[in-house]
Amino acid sequence: LFRSQFHLGLAQEWQRGQHTLALQALLTSWGLSELVNGQPAGAQALQTEETALLALFEQAKYTEMQQRLHEVLQQTPDWLNGWKMLSDVCMMLKQDAREPAARALALNNHDPEEHCYYGLVLKAQGELSAAARAFEQAIALKPDYAAAYNNLGIVLKDLGEVDAAISHFK
Repeated sequence: LFRSQFHLGLAQEWQRGQHTLALQALLTSWGLSELVNGQPAGAQALQTEETALLALFEQAKYTEMQQRLHEVLQQTPDWLNGWKMLSDVCMMLKQDAREPAARALALNNHDPEEHCYYGLVLKAQGELSAAARAFEQAIALKPDYAAAYNNLGIVLKDLGEVDAAISHFK
């Protein structure tokens, strides 16, 4: 009985031109109320958290930011921006950023900028061959990506492959 009354109410809202209300009610009934506002569940909380973390970054409170990011990422391991921020703050603290950069890359593997950033992190850790592969992957995804060519050239030069490096600077 409830279900038929619910559907009747949806139909009446639809007929009165209340399409948005009908859709919101339907999404809520399916347990998808987080989509009513156009954001996945927890997106508002993550947005608030991100704002607070960026404030810590602007205040140069890198250690505090790093601790908070570890806490949040334990609860939300698929938060791409969190892994990016953790990678950045590790770099600022002159710490190994490979793990958070790799986690960001795993979540955003089709983005050439993510591969290029990962290459920079690898280069900072002295993993020049791996960095070169990351820059090559960035170029494969975006053949006109000038920064990736430049970074690949630098790494190849550092590896002693001067002729190959020169070709990437052109």
